[in-house]
Order: sequence, then structure tokens, then C-alpha cells
Amino acid sequence: MDKLCKRRYKKCYYILFIMMLSVIEILFFTSSSPSSSSNINDEFDYSAVIYPSPFDINRANLLVYFNKKDFLASNEDNISLSKYHKILDDDIRNINKTNENFLFIEYTNIFGYKKFCTKTQREIFGDKCPYKNCFYSCNRSLASQAHLLLFHKYDTTPNTIPSQNFTRNSSQIWLLWHDEPNFIHGYDLNIYKFNWTMSYVFDAEASIGAYGMTIIKEKPLSNEEFNNYISQEFSSRYHQALWFVTNCGAKRRLNYFRELRQYFPIQVFGSCVRLNESLPSLNARQLAKQLIRSEYIYNKTFKSTDCNRWSSCEEEQVKLHMFYLAFESQSCKDYITEKFWRALKYGLIPIALGPLSKEHYRRIAPPNSFIYTNDFSNAKALAQHMYDIINNEKLFRFYHNWRQYYYTGYTASELEKYRLCEICHRLNTMKRRQHYSDVKAFFTQQC
Repeated sequence: MDKLCKRRYKKCYYILFIMMLSVIEILFFTSSSPSSSSNINDEFDYSAVIYPSPFDINRANLLVYFNKKDFLASNEDNISLSKYHKILDDDIRNINKTNENFLFIEYTNIFGYKKFCTKTQREIFGDKCPYKNCFYSCNRSLASQAHLLLFHKYDTTPNTIPSQNFTRNSSQIWLLWHDEPNFIHGYDLNIYKFNWTMSYVFDAEASIGAYGMTIIKEKPLSNEEFNNYISQEFSSRYHQALWFVTNCGAKRRLNYFRELRQYFPIQVFGSCVRLNESLPSLNARQLAKQLIRSEYIYNKTFKSTDCNRWSSCEEEQVKLHMFYLAFESQSCKDYITEKFWRALKYGLIPIALGPLSKEHYRRIAPPNSFIYTNDFSNAKALAQHMYDIINNEKLFRFYHNWRQYYYTGYTASELEKYRLCEICHRLNTMKRRQHYSDVKAFFTQQC
């Protein structure tokens, strides 16, 4: 009888010990990160971003964007000069003529096709462009008269560049358009001494709207409209993160995903993860049940379906989830692609993994609109902050306050007019003459 009691006591002690370990794990997990990121309550500094404050009287003027970008990019522009990515020429551009018109020529195709040739000048530069003296043409016979020739990197070859008997006017601008960090080319492009670039790199002569843009609303949402939006989104979105991934060569982001999925539920679509990784891990499900208060939202989400990029299925998914893994394939300076902007467009909070400096995001993204992975000591700490947002409508609102005053664009039809208007701005204002001596190094910084 005594032996039986002792065995029962040992069993009870063992069960109690296991239960205590489980409680300790949950408490440790909860305390391993602050309830909010270190600068969650900081007042937003509009002097550090390229877009205007919602209270700026000139907020609708694109010149605000251009002038703020020039100020913020000045240090990086000096670095590009010091590294001889760009070299200053001896003379300056004479742009003091009154009523001068500027002619663009689309000299190469854009990904094999003529890009803007059938569009009107208004469609090309947009209604909001403050300049009306730029004209776009695809007539290459006018190349010798043009102020600027546009070359697309993908389509630039010895056969598509002006021939050797072409006389290049010393005041003519040759602009290279390239939006990817991978710079594989069959020959040296530096021999053409491109003067300007249009790219995602912040100190390119045209970089605004490369993949996305924060745009001020003409009429902000009323407090009632905005409060209704927050209440609806907070109560209806699934309590998990979403990720579409197709480029399987980027190991950094796959490794971070595999760490994060141990602590937070993630729904994944794409060929880069194993089948058993496409749904939340068992550990993440158990933690979510313990830490998420609205359990019914959590329980209805775990399904595995085929869902391709740019499909109606994807559009449905991005409207359902609360977070999106905006994980870039590379860490290159300023390389923040449409995945980040698309998440913002559809009401998700992007979890940003990409450029190594948070400032590259902050200066172009809407105020307090994203979560930067490097703000947290590890994936567990990040997951805890995501649970905090799920359980706290006030914290959820913090990441969406910007929607009362701004919206984001990410499609070509939304962005290209701003990009071409910035080129027009340069033609009207940029006096210095320069050329690129190492375009590859310029495009692949911090990669």
C-alpha cells in the first residue's frame, strides 16, 4: 500500500513539474520582448521623409516631394561622388533660358516593347506635374535635337545604342533606367557615360515611385470614417501572417521565416517551402491559442490551397490577413519592392526584411506603417509584438493611423507619371553636369 502511494505521489509530482515548465515557457516567451517596439510612441518626424505632412499648406505640390528628396539624398549623393560612381564634369548646364521646352526620346524599347509611344503628354507626366514644358517622343530621328535620351538597361545593346556616326551633343543627357540590383550585362556600359539614372537607388536622379509611393489624400477621411475602418479591420482580419514566395534562392529570408513560424502562425503560398511548412507550425498554433484572445478568428484560418501570385486567390488572401512578410530577396541599399507596397495597399502591416538600414524604409513609407525585423533581438521577440497588436486595438490603430491622410500606389499606371515628372524636374533645375563611371557599383550597393 505504501509503495502504491509513493508511486502515485511520484506521478503527481511529475505532472506538476511538466505543468510548471509549460507555464515558465509561456512567461519567458511573453517577457522576452517589450510590449511595443522601442520607438513605438515616438512623435513622427516629417522632416525625415520625402512626402509632405498632412498639415503642410503645400502638401498637394509635387515640388515638396522633389525638394525634400534632394535634401535627404544629398549625403548619399556625396558618397556616390566620393566613391567615383558619379563624376562631375567641368561645365554646367545652361537652364536659365525662359520658356525653354525639353524633348525626351524613348531611344530603346522597354522590355522589348515601346512603352509610352501611344500615350498623350498628359498621361505620361500626369495632371499634378508642375512642369508643362517637357515633351515625350519615340521618334528616334529627332535624337540629335533631344535634350534627353532614355535607355532601358535590359534593352541596351551595341545594336540599340546610337551608332558611331551619331554626334552626341555635350549638353544632351543620356539616362539609364534600371530597377533591379542584379547587374549582369554582356559588356561594359560605362563606355557610354550615362549622365543620369532612373532607379530604386535613393540618390538616382529619378528615384521617387520606383516600386511604390506614399501619396497625400486630397481629402482625408473623417474621424468617423477612419474609426469605422479601424474597427472593421481589427475585428475581421485573420490573426496570422501571409507570405507569397517564389524566388527560392534567397536563403536569408527563408531562414528567418523558419524561425518566425515556430512562434507565430504564418500561411505560405509558393514553391519555396515544404508542404508541411505552408501552414502554421504546431508550436505556433499552441502559442496562439494561449496568447490570442479572439480564438474564433484564429481557428477558422488554417487551410491549405493552391494560390498563385497575381491571381484572384491572392487578392482574396491579402484582404483577409493582418500581417504580410515583405521579405526582400536581397539586402541591397534602397531595394524595397512592390511586395512591401502591395501589402500596404491591401491593409496589411508589412513585416520588413530587406535593406540593412531602417532609414531606407522610413523615408519613403507612410508614417509608422511597418514593422522592421532588425528592431527585435530575435524572431521570438518579433512574434510577441505581433501578438500584442492582435490583442490591442490601440496598437493596431498605431500602424494604420496614416490611412486617414495618405494612400499608397504600387502599380505602373499609378507610379510612372511621378517618375517621368521627376526627370522633367531635373531638366528644369539640375545645373551640374556629370556622368556615371561605375553604374554596376552604383546599383549593387550593400548587396
